[in-house]
Amino acid sequence: MASNELYQAALTFRKTKLWNKLLDDQLFAVSLSNGQIGYCCVMGAMGEHLALGLYIGNKGLQSYYLLRRPPVLGCPSLLHQQEVMFSQDCLQCSFESMSMLSKEECMALRTYTKQHQISLRGKNACPQFTKYRTARPFVPVANALDASLLTQALLAALAVDQRVMEEGSAWLEPLDMDRTDQVIPLLTPTKDGFQWSWHNLPPMIAEEYPVPVLKDELLLGRLKRTRKSHSHLVLDVVMMPTAVMNPELDANVSAYFPYLLMGICAKTQELIMLPELADGYDLERAERLLSALGHWMLEQGVPAKITAYNQRTYSLLQNLAQQLNIRLYLEADSDTEELFLLLNAENDLAAQADGPYEESGNADDELNLLFDFLATADDDQLRTIPDFIWHQLVDGAKQGVFPPEFAQRILRLKR
Repeated sequence: MASNELYQAALTFRKTKLWNKLLDDQLFAVSLSNGQIGYCCVMGAMGEHLALGLYIGNKGLQSYYLLRRPPVLGCPSLLHQQEVMFSQDCLQCSFESMSMLSKEECMALRTYTKQHQISLRGKNACPQFTKYRTARPFVPVANALDASLLTQALLAALAVDQRVMEEGSAWLEPLDMDRTDQVIPLLTPTKDGFQWSWHNLPPMIAEEYPVPVLKDELLLGRLKRTRKSHSHLVLDVVMMPTAVMNPELDANVSAYFPYLLMGICAKTQELIMLPELADGYDLERAERLLSALGHWMLEQGVPAKITAYNQRTYSLLQNLAQQLNIRLYLEADSDTEELFLLLNAENDLAAQADGPYEESGNADDELNLLFDFLATADDDQLRTIPDFIWHQLVDGAKQGVFPPEFAQRILRLKR
């Protein structure tokens, strides 16, 4: 629930237009009242999504890093790109048109503006307070603690803006994912404002994926006696962008983006989608996906070869592959043409799925608008593009996807 203090801080922050002075990789931190460090990111340098993101603690920071790191694969599927977005763990104050707010948000905002005789009109005029959770649809900020923490971050951002106006923004170093010794400003609240110090930015933690075993010994025994096929499967653990409901979960988190195992039979080009849906990805849930694959193999035969799309999928399969004498390959060690079918299938699935956001217009039209912007943007604007999008532009330029003049410009531009 948004408090008066949160509304006041948000509307004051909007007046600073700090997104015109900082890029979204110039982080600063604030000591929060719950004892944790909050990492703050100002978004909106490209004029689209105007917001302040608060990533709380190391868990939140790691989710921010997912946005900044280069893709593990040279050309990740749309499903994997969407997973990065749906894996964010943060609180956010963004500025939207009134039409983008829910009925409840509109009523609360109108009550505040009427009490304080404030008029909000136009695009990006209305503050919206949102909570993002990994593999869950975003929800409005609904409790007093989250509202308080977001208020503290906005007040720290006001102090940062004051210093930027006095000294410029060069003292806020852009994030360097390759460094382990980077420091960022830390603002600690005092009676008179904030005390400034430097904070060592924790590095990105390498992801460790569960390596399950098939615990159903009866199923494993039957698989060992099942006929061997000559098929080659290309498999991938994906997060679907369509939220599903689980009535067994708490009402506040009953909707989730499910993980599932999908793939392609390289010989028949048949799409494989196993029915097991997992509401997270840990060892227990990975075991359920593995069991579902085992039951599928009972009916379809044990393949001679499997190519895993990424390390997460390889870790899921490695024990079962060893037990059943299946040749298991990681994408980097395999013929990339065999993965092209799966990449297309995942992109089609992502385009057809109903995500948590309301889409408007035609997807091709939106892509054309995006390209028109990129083609007319100056070099400084192109340098502000997030890393994971930039790497895809470079790959596209090398592969001849773009017109020659634009491709040459991307390849010569230094970031």
